[in-house]
Amino acid sequence: MNKRFTLLSIFGLLAIAIAFSVVGFSRAATPAPAGSGYHVIKTVPVGGDGGWDYVYVDSDARRVYVSRGTHTMVLDADTYAVVGDIPDTQGVHGVAIASTSAAASPAIGRSNDVTIL
Repeated sequence: MNKRFTLLSIFGLLAIAIAFSVVGFSRAATPAPAGSGYHVIKTVPVGGDGGWDYVYVDSDARRVYVSRGTHTMVLDADTYAVVGDIPDTQGVHGVAIASTSAAASPAIGRSNDVTIL
């Protein structure tokens, strides 16, 4: 009986040692994720009503368009101040800029149309 207990103890300890080795080696073999080069430089709370979906940055006009579901907020890209609001855009999901005519075109989801300003 004593030999059987000793043999079970040895096998149990061996199993535990193998389990710790597998866990240790698997973590060491996993490469660290490569850095993307991106980092947060500023967080801007935009406030206002409604959630938001997509954000579009017009780098030429230095404007940031934030679609809010029922309206689209327009921010100055340098000061982050609200410089405008496009009302009555129910279901808006995004904004596209036609740079040749400098027109903002919010895509209105619920009415299935596009508004050109």
